[in-house]
Amino acid sequence: VNLKEIRTIEEEEKHTNNLELLYKSLFQTEEITIDTNFEQYSITTSEKTYSLNHFRLDRNSLHLVLEDIDTKQHITHTFEKIQSIAYQNNDKNKRFWLYMDKGSYRFFIPINNDKLNNIPIDPIIYNIY
Repeated sequence: VNLKEIRTIEEEEKHTNNLELLYKSLFQTEEITIDTNFEQYSITTSEKTYSLNHFRLDRNSLHLVLEDIDTKQHITHTFEKIQSIAYQNNDKNKRFWLYMDKGSYRFFIPINNDKLNNIPIDPIIYNIY
């Protein structure tokens, strides 16, 4: 069996930095705006804001527990096989992209930059497996 690495050493370092920022951003917010069709990868829908009830982030996946603000329906979704994470800043939020085998996804997280530096990070994001 010949397994191809997901990321090079340089990419792992960048991935760690972006994981830390994503973790801190998710930790400090109560809502997330996302344009994902949760039923099918690579299909986007119009942007919708959800309450963020819980998240679990590790090196290669992001599990979200959301509540639809309009219908109060709970949604759970796991983004699997994350190859890389990108982000962009603006005045009100950070825009993140998750790049995976089955597609890429974009979402917005409102940011309180004053809080970001004081958030402890779950050590699981450093585990490479």
